[in-house]
Amino acid sequence: MKNGKKHPVALLITGLLLVLSTMMLLLSLTVKQVISESIKENEIVSEMSDRMYSLMFENTVLKNSAGNNDLKASFQADEHANNAVSMIVDQTLTNLEEGRSYSACDISGELDQAVSDIVSQLKENGTLSNQEASLAEQGLKSKTDTISEELNRYAKNVYEGLTAENTPVARILSYYRIFVSIGFRIVMLLLILVLMLLTAKLTQKNVNALYLIGAEQIVAGSVVSFVISNALSSIVMELSNSYLKTSVLIERAPFEKAGSYSIVLGILLIASAMFSAFKKIATKRQKNKHFDN
Repeated sequence: MKNGKKHPVALLITGLLLVLSTMMLLLSLTVKQVISESIKENEIVSEMSDRMYSLMFENTVLKNSAGNNDLKASFQADEHANNAVSMIVDQTLTNLEEGRSYSACDISGELDQAVSDIVSQLKENGTLSNQEASLAEQGLKSKTDTISEELNRYAKNVYEGLTAENTPVARILSYYRIFVSIGFRIVMLLLILVLMLLTAKLTQKNVNALYLIGAEQIVAGSVVSFVISNALSSIVMELSNSYLKTSVLIERAPFEKAGSYSIVLGILLIASAMFSAFKKIATKRQKNKHFDN
């Protein structure tokens, strides 16, 4: 440890930078997934799903004859109906990430599949005869293009509200685009590698370097898993209440998963250092025993 104690300040600064750069990389890889999953559990998506159902079945015989609640539940639980909403959410996030004006997403194909699923269910449970099912499917599918346009119009209004100039959200989005970019991730990865090599050089012992880097990875992973997730949850809720007039709850599982990777890496590095140290001790004892004999 003598060599390692020659640079305590440098090791401290290097360690802090390594923890921070690891956190930045983990967050950059995770934040888009977190936002996407959080929005999909939000009232905005529920309202979009309700609007899609109303537009599809409003003023139809089906809405009255099939049982309003059952029909609505079946439609909103349908995989293709959910895919349609998810496609718009993902498209909106992509637009935000790339910093461009809202680009519409054609969901009519998914809506056509959802209609086929629902009509098939109604035919199987006896609500519709074969002829009625055929007419209903034809009528509903004639609406899908219009519904796709309407839902995109709704998403565009939300998007333009978020990206309005001179608002805190707009400024945050400009930082977000940099934060999730490939260039930023490459810089962070290279910085992590350089800091690891610098740590090894400063300690001048591979075992000591593994202990330090391992501990720093555990710290970075723990902060992302438990501290950052709670902090971001509070910030996003405040911003969403102010600008979206609804609460967006952050999904913490992706943060915890990303942080766990760093924690596991840290544990493996420390275990490797311990194994190397024990092996060195065993080799030294073996040599001493050989000389004694």
